[in-house]
Amino acid sequence: MTRRTKKIILLSSAIVLGLAIYSGYSVLKSNSGLIRQFLPFAVTVSNQTSDDIIVIEAGIVNGDSKQQFEQTIRNGEKIIFKPKLSLAGEGGIYIKYKNAGGETKEQGVCSYTESLSGYSKVTIKPDKVTVEENCM
Repeated sequence: MTRRTKKIILLSSAIVLGLAIYSGYSVLKSNSGLIRQFLPFAVTVSNQTSDDIIVIEAGIVNGDSKQQFEQTIRNGEKIIFKPKLSLAGEGGIYIKYKNAGGETKEQGVCSYTESLSGYSKVTIKPDKVTVEENCM
């Protein structure tokens, strides 16, 4: 093999490797949920009511593990928090929040988890609460 052939092969290999890295990064970036489902559990709460909401706690359904919060979510705001919970086996995750009238409500945010990983998006509206969960 000549010196010129070696340079062409090396340059071609570098270009192919660069394209592969760029393609992989593009796929991962466009599917950020793919990676997020393996990270520690996080909850995004969006307040679409006309009043402030106070998130009080997150915990394991029918379990002892919970974390207290006193975080106000103003009307139109969104917060993200990562509760530090422990789980042996399997279970679900809930949040408790207080509305403007002082009434405390509980909402399941992850119906099933074994590893406390993934994420949920909770949208609180005046007439209903929607939960989009992707937890493992």
